[in-house]
Amino acid sequence: MSRLSLRQLKWISILIPAVAVGVFEQIRHAYLAEYLHGTIGTLLTMAVDLVGIFIFFQAIFRVLEKMQSSMVRRNRELSLINSMVVGAEQSLELDQVLDLGLSAALSALDGQEGAGWVYEERTRELDLRCHRGIPAGGLQDVVQLSRDPSFLAALAGGDGPHIVELQEQGYSPGMARSPLVFPLRAKGKLLGVIAILDAGVDAAALNRDLLASIAGHLSLAVDNAKLFQETLKRQHQAQALYALGIEVSMLLDLDRVLTSVVEKAQELLSLDLVAIGLWEDQAQEIVTRTSLGFRTDPVRQTRLARWQDLNRRVLSTGHPVQEVYHEEGEESDSIVRVEGDISHLVVPLKVGKKVIGVLHGAYRRHHTSPQDDIELFASLANQAAIAVESTSLYAQVQNVAVLEERDRLAREMHDSLAQVLGFLSMKAAAAQDLLASKHLTLARLELRQIEKAAEEAYVDVREAILGLRTSIVLGGGLSRTLKEYLHKFSSQSGIKAELVTSSDNNPELPPATEVQLIRIIQEALTNVRKHAQAHRVWVRMESGEKQAQIQIEDDGQGFELPLVLQREGHYGLHSMKERAESVGGGLAIDTDLGRGTRVIINLPISQAGPQATRREGRHETATDSASGRPRPF
Repeated sequence: MSRLSLRQLKWISILIPAVAVGVFEQIRHAYLAEYLHGTIGTLLTMAVDLVGIFIFFQAIFRVLEKMQSSMVRRNRELSLINSMVVGAEQSLELDQVLDLGLSAALSALDGQEGAGWVYEERTRELDLRCHRGIPAGGLQDVVQLSRDPSFLAALAGGDGPHIVELQEQGYSPGMARSPLVFPLRAKGKLLGVIAILDAGVDAAALNRDLLASIAGHLSLAVDNAKLFQETLKRQHQAQALYALGIEVSMLLDLDRVLTSVVEKAQELLSLDLVAIGLWEDQAQEIVTRTSLGFRTDPVRQTRLARWQDLNRRVLSTGHPVQEVYHEEGEESDSIVRVEGDISHLVVPLKVGKKVIGVLHGAYRRHHTSPQDDIELFASLANQAAIAVESTSLYAQVQNVAVLEERDRLAREMHDSLAQVLGFLSMKAAAAQDLLASKHLTLARLELRQIEKAAEEAYVDVREAILGLRTSIVLGGGLSRTLKEYLHKFSSQSGIKAELVTSSDNNPELPPATEVQLIRIIQEALTNVRKHAQAHRVWVRMESGEKQAQIQIEDDGQGFELPLVLQREGHYGLHSMKERAESVGGGLAIDTDLGRGTRVIINLPISQAGPQATRREGRHETATDSASGRPRPF
């Protein structure tokens, strides 16, 4: 009767009384007329009709009460599900979603005690995230429940909400031995579980449709929350890798970069131990460079048997290695004796196909890393390998730069100091011969020439020392460095030197470019002092969108550029040109007799590539003084 609709009940309440009265009247007239006549008969008939109507409407009202009770219960169930769904939609926090589901389940069953776990697929363990109504002394039972084999077996085998009979002993007397569990599944995977822990749950009285609906909606909400958390985790990992990549590209301190790598690895993968070791040719083994999380001396521990065995396996295969070691049965020469049960993940640091080191990560528990974690760990190892290779390449570049600078100094010394010393030697011999021949006047002339040449050599040496000591001032930049150098140049040479630049349009050049620019300017000013017979010199700097132009202009006597370039032994102009081209720029000279000299340097602000920029530099030109046409240099 409780499944009747109101429409059906309406017709029943109309038809059944009418049919019942008609049947009764027919029976009365046919069989009971002689007994039910007169006043008494009429009264008895009325009494029978009233009793029948009373009984009938009692049954009708009973049906209506059941229908009303069912509607109220259904509305309550829908309200519970709606509250849970709305709450889950408003929050993607996994713990909050699980707590909402637990509240809905307790409300549906009028329960007081319950708990919710998330299933960690990596460790295959339940992680307690929320509980309600559990006394302080009962939390240990809840923790024990998540490890109970019968409880875990029930989760693996059951799909819908069902009662589990616990087999394991050791629970406190107040612990329910037949909890109702809600396995939360999505896409065939176990996500978590809700357990109602009130004692004496009546299995026959359970509304399984309602419980299945709660479990289904909650499973979807938990799945969405886990996906959201996984997305946030991947985003955080990507940001961390990007930041680490920027740090690797900017830092030349290898130890700082390696320390950043192990810190990021520990943060992103929640590792207990992390270490990076690099291959050393001299020792013929991998030596630990930096580490985190060790209980004792990491250098000593990483030389023990288990650690070295993992290193050899990675070196031989070039692939990641996972291994779990247990303290029981380990020899004394083992890291496991110090750190306890330990799960290792080791990935190689590779440059091409060559393994140059290893990145170790370890947990002090049984742990199997999923493929996503292995790939993330390998990405961190790649960053470390890039840092090692960059540092090595930078050291090689530094060595090449030192050799190039030595070669430049050798050529400049040959062009200036060596020739002066040769001249002094020749003049000294001549003066000695003149003194021996008693030609004192001629000897004095030779000695004056020696004195003058020595003074010029002294000035050259002082200027060279000043140039070598000049470098970019941290915090002051190129302009400040040039101003200080020009001031010292003016003091030593007597030539007024001035820096002309726009304060709001200073060129921003890479550090290597700035160093080469300073050396070019120093060489140009040396030529002004030696050859130009100038009174003033200007260094002008202008900056465009893609390149900066620097000009060194003097008011001296100028020179014939083709004749100077044809002479042997003059390395200064060629050195300036080579320096400009080495940083992707170009150099041109605009000069002629009687009108001074202008050295023009064009440097790229953002270099697209060394080959392209060097080709551009070779085509820089200077204006011909007579025709106004560009003259290549």
